[in-house]
Amino acid sequence: MNILLLGSDQRPWSRNFRTDTIILASLNPSLGTVNLVSFPRDLYINIPGWGTDRINTAWSHGGFDKLAATLHANFGVRPTGYVLINFSSFKRIVDSLGGLEVDVGAPLSDYYRGRYINIKPGVMQMNADMVLWYVRSRKTTNDFARNRRQQEILQAMVKKFISMDAVKNALQLYDLYDESVTTNLGWQDMLPLLPLASQLSDTNRIHHYYIGPKQVYDWITPGGAMVLLPRQDGIKKVIRQAMSGQ
Repeated sequence: MNILLLGSDQRPWSRNFRTDTIILASLNPSLGTVNLVSFPRDLYINIPGWGTDRINTAWSHGGFDKLAATLHANFGVRPTGYVLINFSSFKRIVDSLGGLEVDVGAPLSDYYRGRYINIKPGVMQMNADMVLWYVRSRKTTNDFARNRRQQEILQAMVKKFISMDAVKNALQLYDLYDESVTTNLGWQDMLPLLPLASQLSDTNRIHHYYIGPKQVYDWITPGGAMVLLPRQDGIKKVIRQAMSGQ
């Protein structure tokens, strides 16, 4: 089962938004694995029926169907489900979890709430405000580093849900978070995945993949925008690896 985990930059006063976080999650209950593939938001590809644009704009041209069609047309994979969340809802969920213990993989130095801070590798407790900053920061890094941090946060959320005995309380948690996310997955779609969720207490079953510098190259559009052009064979190879779990 392939689903998209999407984070939007939607503000309360605007109906238009981009999906700046795009993670393809391949769920394999028979193997007991979840494979995650992060796509950089500036990936410049063909959007069917629209033309060439950044991948994070595909949703604005036709919602989930357009984004799914874009991934299929360019890379041969068509997700069937999605979970979409915005800034405020993301913070509410992290707050409801009491914050997260994040296994920071690389140093990060940037301004946070008016002061310059340095985060070192290792396990760090973060509240909702810092978690949102951590997944969004890129003034001192780049989109590739940001994609890695987003997957670190997903890993931390899985660990927190497991510690809350989420499988036994799945229906209550589904009802609790149903108002915070937009999705085409109902409770009946989630039920077959509960055995898989119970296996994810072993987080080694979650595998991480990224569309990174080896799969793209820098380009400047005629309008002067900095984007990333795909190396199609390289991206398809990463996706095949993620789908097979290799």
